[in-house]
Amino acid sequence: MMGGAEQQSLTMLRELYDVEILSGDVNSFPEGTEVVAVVHPQGLTEPTLYALDQWVMGSGALMAFVDPHAETQMGPQGMPAPDAASDFAALFEGWGVDFDATQAVADPTYALATNRRVQGRDVNVGNPAWLRLDASALDQDSPALARLSAMVMTTAGSFATGEDGPTLTPLATVSDAAVLASATDASNRFGDPRDLLTSGEAVDAAPVVIARLSGAVSSAFPDGKPESSEWEAEHIASTEAANVLFSGDADMLMDRNWIQKRSIFGAQIPQAFANNGDFLLNAVEQMAGGAALADLRGRAVDWRPLTRIEAMERAAEAEYRATEQALLDRIAETEAALRDLAPQEGAGNGLFSAEMVAEAENLRADLLAARAELRQVQYDLRSDVEALQASVTTLNVGLVPFLAAVIALFFALRRPKRSVPTRVAA
Repeated sequence: MMGGAEQQSLTMLRELYDVEILSGDVNSFPEGTEVVAVVHPQGLTEPTLYALDQWVMGSGALMAFVDPHAETQMGPQGMPAPDAASDFAALFEGWGVDFDATQAVADPTYALATNRRVQGRDVNVGNPAWLRLDASALDQDSPALARLSAMVMTTAGSFATGEDGPTLTPLATVSDAAVLASATDASNRFGDPRDLLTSGEAVDAAPVVIARLSGAVSSAFPDGKPESSEWEAEHIASTEAANVLFSGDADMLMDRNWIQKRSIFGAQIPQAFANNGDFLLNAVEQMAGGAALADLRGRAVDWRPLTRIEAMERAAEAEYRATEQALLDRIAETEAALRDLAPQEGAGNGLFSAEMVAEAENLRADLLAARAELRQVQYDLRSDVEALQASVTTLNVGLVPFLAAVIALFFALRRPKRSVPTRVAA
């Protein structure tokens, strides 16, 4: 964004590498370039696409961060961007990679908890389109992901290849419970994110959100260099050693997805709660032929989710979600029926008949009963979780200090008593 502070991921790269930002028509890369990173590509020209294609055909390292919807992209006057999607369609199709920029991955297993206003009330719900990936979703055998424990991706797309396509190695894979939902619905800040799981499309295999492309790949420009390109090198039709990394989310490089800044003596100190930055550095180093420092990064982050409580919340939500929605629909229908009973403007003397009064009283009684049932359902939704939280609090506040005191007293009583020395008279 114009005038905004540089993102921490770029600052970290500058500390280790010479970084040059390219714009406009790219017909060549600076001498000594080791890795080319394309972040949220929108409206790339044909010469630039050809240059990137030939870079890959020449076995150059390429990282591409695309996004069905980039939440951090701002439009005019700070408003949301009218088109926040990015795609590499021309190159993806030529290289045999499937990526649908109109669909986003929604997974209840790795859903990140968010605050939303749903049905007129503020609720804390898991947003399945915002993924908090733990070690179980990451390929721990890859140097780029070694020792990483958490990564955050928001409204991410997925990658796949056909049977005859190139080799695509998954680096980050969500669970089998995931669906592919509309990116437009996933980016709606005012909707209920849980609806994505019912409106989304089930998939045969767990979606891959970060992948590595390797092996034999043909050029996306089979007819050779386009006339608009000024690429000076001879056209390369294919490569046997592609070195490409894809990420289905560009927001993962932005500060909001992995760090929070704390003020210490007036200075803003960034503190990571996810390993997104570690992944970026590891990936660049690996693709440049290194990865020797990967084990030194990402051993721990300031994020300790209560996995058992979150699992209980997901189970309870799945059990009560249908009942809650049915009650909300019943309340809405009853309120609509009450509004319909009101006398229309200019109709008669505007008074209710006895039958209308009786029907209105019945509707109000049904409305009160439905709201009472809804409150009970919402209470039941949280009761087990709150009981576990109360037990954990009691254990930490009461039992653990009590046991520590008992152990200390036990060892104090077991300490051998020393006899008091007596003074001998001269």
